[in-house]
Amino acid sequence: MKVFRFLFIAALVACFSGGLHAQEQKPARQDIYAKEGQQVLSLINTKKYDEAIKLSEQILAGLAERKLDRTYEASTAYNNLGVIYYFKSDYKKADETLKKALDLRIALLGPDDPQVAVVWKNLSDMHVAQARSYYEQYQRIQKVNAEKKAAGKK
Repeated sequence: MKVFRFLFIAALVACFSGGLHAQEQKPARQDIYAKEGQQVLSLINTKKYDEAIKLSEQILAGLAERKLDRTYEASTAYNNLGVIYYFKSDYKKADETLKKALDLRIALLGPDDPQVAVVWKNLSDMHVAQARSYYEQYQRIQKVNAEKKAAGKK
């Protein structure tokens, strides 16, 4: 039984490879989650984010129903969902979801695995984008106030 469980987990882990942000699954894998995962990536690439969110949530629900919510597959689904939220500039949901992916990856693979680094990279990219949006708001407000001040002096 332990050997079967190990082989099953190893097969799940082997089914995914890292991408720039969202992660691709190897096309040779014939299980339903690999197929749905590819559909999520296609939706992300065509910027159909709401559809990608819905499908990602269905994948996660299916994994939870089968008690596979603590697997590498689940971590990849969370990672991809976090990337979608990041692309939609929903930084709070992106942060929460990517941290779920990170926690799972660390628990499954250890803190120094390259696949853990993928999630760290996504988190850092998201936080940089969030900081950039904050700074843009700062600049906008500074400009508005400078214009008000200049208009008041004329």
